[in-house]
Amino acid sequence: MNNNFNWDFWVDHTHLLEDREENLKRVPKRYYFIFNAYTNDFEYLSSSFTKFTGYDSLINIEHFLDMIHPDDVQYCADCELKIIKFLNQLYFEDNFQFSTEYSYRIKTNLGNYIFIRQKYHALEVDSKGFMSKSIVFHELLPNDYVRQEDDFIIYDRIKNRPVISQNIYNFTNREWEIVDMIVEGLSSKEISLKMNLSEYTIGTHRKNILSKSNSSTFLELSKKLKYVF
Repeated sequence: MNNNFNWDFWVDHTHLLEDREENLKRVPKRYYFIFNAYTNDFEYLSSSFTKFTGYDSLINIEHFLDMIHPDDVQYCADCELKIIKFLNQLYFEDNFQFSTEYSYRIKTNLGNYIFIRQKYHALEVDSKGFMSKSIVFHELLPNDYVRQEDDFIIYDRIKNRPVISQNIYNFTNREWEIVDMIVEGLSSKEISLKMNLSEYTIGTHRKNILSKSNSSTFLELSKKLKYVF
């Protein structure tokens, strides 16, 4: 350890966390856990789990599955099958690029049901490229929350948008590249230099993209594609 450098700010940084009451008010109500996909064990469970569910711990996977509302079991199973199908196409570190989200109801220790939105992504990938451990977040939703028919999302954490598994706008791979760069804030000139294409060609692609998506502006399109800024 380099004794000539003062690491006090790192060893004891609690003073840097003062005056955070306003931020704490915006913290979502949630708990999280680390799940081992090989052993089906919950290797870590945040203390807030007890606060929101009333249970002291998650005993095993059977206990967790029993918490799911009977009417949501099939939906959860369908979502998980979609995730498995998607992940099977990935290679090694690609697993870390994506997260998944969907919502369902779970039963608390008091016997009532609460809506949660489940979000998780890979925490560890084995030597064969399979996700062996995941970190899972459960965010509590409002009491009057009504789930859409299908709120399942596979999210690309690098491109800041959901993966469009069904290309509803029939964009080409090149058009997707341009969409991502426009949303990142690049101008047509910058995109043309980056893609080694003329500005005229980029302009044509822009017009085609808006036409295919029936959008007036790229801001409108970004909202349709659920980009996160």
